[in-house]
Amino acid sequence: LDSIARPQIRLSEELEFLDKFVQIEQTRLGDRLSVSFDVDADTLDAVVPTLILQPLVENAIKYGVAPHGNAGHVSVNGHREGDMLVLSVTDDGPGPSEPALAALSTGIGLSNTRARLSHQYGTRHRFEFKRHQGGFTVLVAFPFRTQPGRADEARPAAVTAGAAQETSEWPCPPERSVR
Repeated sequence: LDSIARPQIRLSEELEFLDKFVQIEQTRLGDRLSVSFDVDADTLDAVVPTLILQPLVENAIKYGVAPHGNAGHVSVNGHREGDMLVLSVTDDGPGPSEPALAALSTGIGLSNTRARLSHQYGTRHRFEFKRHQGGFTVLVAFPFRTQPGRADEARPAAVTAGAAQETSEWPCPPERSVR
């Protein structure tokens, strides 16, 4: 619990906390919930915003698994793409309806996540939703660092401003990719 009081922690600590949250949810949902983690070992020392993954996994369980009578799966993935750490949470549920998708954009958990990313990384982050055949994915990406601090502190303004114009590999604008 000490790590929750800090604004940033190592990804390995975030995953340890997330595993405890998942265990509670698996106790509640039993065999209906399976969760897998596929996180590259070279990312575990990365500094991430505290509790960046928990609300994403909570939403995946709440909207992608729990309301349906069937078993569901949530996967948590992490890897590097150049100088960025990319984390994603995918569920195999039917995906949100249009009204639910609109609510996701304004919900407290994801609004807080968006605000925290903007505060800590300025324009150097991605926060995207993607509905796809067989599920729903939320992706967050921000600069890979092993020391706490703001992402734009050590970058010249031109580099930071240019980074905001990089295109996403997903076809929709950042923060709301939907298919």
